Amino acid sequence: MKNKIVLILTFVLSYNLAVGASNIIEKDGVKYLSGTVLVKFKDSQYASSLSKSLLPKAVNHQLRSVGAGELQKAFNARSKGKEELDKIVRINYASPVDPYYLAGKLASSESIEWAEPEFVYELEFTPNDPSYMSGSQYNLDIINAEQAWDITKGSGDIVIAVVDTGVDWEHEDLASKIWINEAEFNGLQGVDDDLNGFVDDIRGWDFGGLDGTPDNNPKEDRPDHGTHVAGIAAAATNNGIGIAAIGYNCKIMAVKISQDEPRINGNPYLAYPYEGIVYAVDNGADIINNSWGGGGFSNANQEAINYAVENGVVVVASAGNDGNDEIIYPARYDGVLSVGYTNSSDKVDPSSNYGRELDVMAPGTFILSTWQSSTKYTHLTGSSMSS
Repeated sequence: MKNKIVLILTFVLSYNLAVGASNIIEKDGVKYLSGTVLVKFKDSQYASSLSKSLLPKAVNHQLRSVGAGELQKAFNARSKGKEELDKIVRINYASPVDPYYLAGKLASSESIEWAEPEFVYELEFTPNDPSYMSGSQYNLDIINAEQAWDITKGSGDIVIAVVDTGVDWEHEDLASKIWINEAEFNGLQGVDDDLNGFVDDIRGWDFGGLDGTPDNNPKEDRPDHGTHVAGIAAAATNNGIGIAAIGYNCKIMAVKISQDEPRINGNPYLAYPYEGIVYAVDNGADIINNSWGGGGFSNANQEAINYAVENGVVVVASAGNDGNDEIIYPARYDGVLSVGYTNSSDKVDPSSNYGRELDVMAPGTFILSTWQSSTKYTHLTGSSMSS
């Protein structure tokens, strides 16, 4: 009884007490969801059945003790290498037991390859005044964009997935650049015409919705981040409107991985990032940008990255804005191009992360891009922008 009391007290004290974040735990700078664990079975039969009753007796007993529901597939993968992702399940449970504790118990089973909490992540930017400010796009000068465009202006066949807080696909400088899922666009409403598991995902998918319920509209719930990132990557260029973008002719796939609540310090948490990565891979993205991150290695997340790389997708991520030599995840995973940020003098910004694991630096200080509000454009700073 004493051990149970200590366990419950430890769980309660580990919560981040910010308003609206009661389902997010923070320990040693790592954030993860309460009441959820991810498990990878060694044998695919356990994951494919999605039934606790068919699990080994010891595992089933452990799950019953915490009031676990039935197993859920963690990923809806359809491309090469999906066999490994198909072994990963998500388990939600009612007990206040810390997911790290439960994961440790489950991982001791011979039938389980690994078990871990479900980590959540934050955006990697420092917001500035979201009003329109005119000015030169020094970042394109520093990276010699004009010289690059003399060689190639990219192609509409190249799709950049912006896995983020959503994209304002109606924005004047983005509307013509949004990837369209033609099978759904020309199909029947309310029908999964391309059989990819997502109904009417014409312009991408929203994994979080407003409250955790997914939907087919990947537009930002409010001006947060993703629209700005999308504009840097591939806003319409040479159209006499707004800004130019290094991606020039490339398309943007909008993949929303946040929900509007809960929010911490005014910003949304990203609870569905790796589901978003798998969706982007399966639906034809050539490049996946991840301008977010945090601490804590995740086996599930590394496997999602492996899945992208195996399918020939370039994965890019922001290195972090903590001004230290420890790159954050996902930039730190094998197979990811990690990006720190420089300022208008082409010097490393003091807030950028750095170190031996960093792959490249790019301009990220006071970058002008598209914005989801009446101002339409604003400046933001961070490795989100450089990525």
